[in-house]
Amino acid sequence: MTPASESPIRAPRTEQTDQSCKISVVLPVFNEQDCLPELYHRLSEVLRDDGTERVGTATNARVDLGRSACGPQAAGVGSAHVETADFRQGRTTTDPAAEADFGSTSSLPAETLNDSREYEIIFVDDGSTDESFRVLREIAAADPRVRVVKFTRNFGQTHAMAAGITLCRGEVIVTMDADLQNDPADIPRLLEELDKGYHCVSGWRERRQDKVLTRKIPSMAANWMMSFVFGVPLHDYGCSLKAYSARFLKSVSLYGEMHRFVPALIAWQGGRVAEIPVRHHARTKGVSKYGLGRVPKVLLDMILLKFMSGYASRPLHFFGAIGLVSILAGVWVGAVTWYYRYVLDFRGVDLLPLVLLTMLLFIMGGHTILIGLLAEIGIRTYYESQDKKPYVVDCVLNP
Repeated sequence: MTPASESPIRAPRTEQTDQSCKISVVLPVFNEQDCLPELYHRLSEVLRDDGTERVGTATNARVDLGRSACGPQAAGVGSAHVETADFRQGRTTTDPAAEADFGSTSSLPAETLNDSREYEIIFVDDGSTDESFRVLREIAAADPRVRVVKFTRNFGQTHAMAAGITLCRGEVIVTMDADLQNDPADIPRLLEELDKGYHCVSGWRERRQDKVLTRKIPSMAANWMMSFVFGVPLHDYGCSLKAYSARFLKSVSLYGEMHRFVPALIAWQGGRVAEIPVRHHARTKGVSKYGLGRVPKVLLDMILLKFMSGYASRPLHFFGAIGLVSILAGVWVGAVTWYYRYVLDFRGVDLLPLVLLTMLLFIMGGHTILIGLLAEIGIRTYYESQDKKPYVVDCVLNP
């Protein structure tokens, strides 16, 4: 492949009269200069209309992606069991058609690529210190469907993803990493699943090409914990390759490291979430930006998200319950203190620890309830000052 500094960028120039489009692909970028040219060509091959070939009718047409730069047999490709999970209804089904298609990149539904689905690709340069932005600028100059956002410094993957989502004009938003480990050839399968009525389709790196001790084992533990806490069972929350309904995704606010929790946020809003296996390639260019240092951040964000999902509109219920438990514990310890003093006739320093514990529990309970009252005032100010609603409306009949 031609080096990044010399790579020619060739793309079809298509004029879009309408500012809206069908599909938006968002890619956070941080020091990925060597990956960007190849990634762009792969994405363009999959997304653009003139990179597909129709055979047969619209109902059973197939598209030939044999010219894609993705290579013949990627990691994770082969006979696979594809699960489609409808978490709102609490059932898991097997899709035989998807299972048959998963083993080949040359047999994918054409409807997910054609049907005049205009697209845009949004790269967000998250403060790269290499030549990533120069490469992106060349790509954007050659292809009007590529948009580039450049941060002044590194703000993190979640903020980069949020910035790209804000600019999206597509009805469907696809997110993925820019390190070539996610395979653009899986995008049509995500879109096909999304067309079945889901609002989020998450990729599952079933055959993940990463280190076992530092990546796979911590990821398995984190996925189990997040599935248990959030009540949305996914095998791979950390996979960046996901497809969303733009209406649902744009209603989600992203902070901290919360980009990996978006499927849970959408499910809590009443959206339907599915998961399908996707390919995963070993990193061959650049350096991984992930490590064990992100684990504490993920745990803290998970605690925050659980609180926000259950008590964001009623914080007094959360803090008040803790305060009442503390006060009741103080009453019980006080009763035990009274019993020792007046029934068993204990005196002096023997009762001091119990007296101090009683006082501490009463003070903690009172302060916790006061915190709940202040949080209640703050959350009502938050909603009313921005005209936000603590609910999501799907539709209104005869408004």
